[in-house]
Amino acid sequence: MKKSFFLFAMLASVAASAQSHINIQMLGATYTALPTVKFSVSWSSVPVVDGQSHHAKIWVWIDFLKVNVDNTTSGNTWTRALISGTPTATSGTPTRETGNDKGFWLNGVTGSYSETVTVSLSNIPANTKFNWCAYASDCPPNATSYSGGTYTLKGTPPFTVTGNGTIQNGNQYVGTCINSLTDATSCPGGIGRDVVHNACPCAPGLTAVGSYCRDLVADEATVLSCAAVTDGVLEIKLNDAGLTKTWNPNSLCPSGWRWPTIAELKCMQPVHNQLNLKYPPLNYGYWSSESGCTGVDVQCANNNCAKTWKFVANTCGCLASTCLGNKSYSIPQKETLDLGVRCVR
Repeated sequence: MKKSFFLFAMLASVAASAQSHINIQMLGATYTALPTVKFSVSWSSVPVVDGQSHHAKIWVWIDFLKVNVDNTTSGNTWTRALISGTPTATSGTPTRETGNDKGFWLNGVTGSYSETVTVSLSNIPANTKFNWCAYASDCPPNATSYSGGTYTLKGTPPFTVTGNGTIQNGNQYVGTCINSLTDATSCPGGIGRDVVHNACPCAPGLTAVGSYCRDLVADEATVLSCAAVTDGVLEIKLNDAGLTKTWNPNSLCPSGWRWPTIAELKCMQPVHNQLNLKYPPLNYGYWSSESGCTGVDVQCANNNCAKTWKFVANTCGCLASTCLGNKSYSIPQKETLDLGVRCVR
């Protein structure tokens, strides 16, 4: 998904950029006691020709310019239209943000979207003609980083932030907590992906995992309660990273991810079917980041081995070239099994 901010509009005579892949086309307006506008919007949430893609949920807003009785716009200015009621769409789902009438969310369906949207506007004088533009963004304003008590804000200034700090230099928020964030689009945002949240709300669509705001969908991950983790929540990749014969912690895992500990693998045991831990043989299990065996886990000479977790037996085994191989698990001395890797953080 794109992390840069995109803003696209189309007047009746102006085509949107062919590179944007978010297109809005004006279809018409009614000048009644409760004016309405109708437009089509199309975009893709899957990679397209140039590799660009957009979120399935976009923020839409409308500006208008009142037309005088002499068909001029003299003395009038472009103004944000206020949404009345819930807009309608041919296939997507429009939703309103509580307390925010300056725009609305539009959820698409699967893949590429083409919607016709009808919106009623409340702050235009009855039976008055007006020019108008519709806009859309798939990137809400967000705090993109945090360092030493300062968040960096991304979006379209000016920003409006509630929290325990102040805005400086236009895009810096000096404070440890952001409770709400909007920008010139009036789109609600918040603390961004992979940014420290300091126990404050994450941006819409993100989940607080440990100290950070995570995008579980984009990361292809899920969360699991686990007392073995300092904050009690373990984030787990939904798919196995691969197979390996070699104990090498963090190999095969993406940057920022790692192999689990035995204690974390034990947290996965009750739900290992739901996690689709698929690599055979499950009787031998998955690699752990722990080396050295102690106590009941002693399987190797000189404490020189790596541990694996047996999900079927619900026990800890030990694998390495120095394994004795004649203990309860009957693991060969020169291990040749490919064992699975599941990444966590």
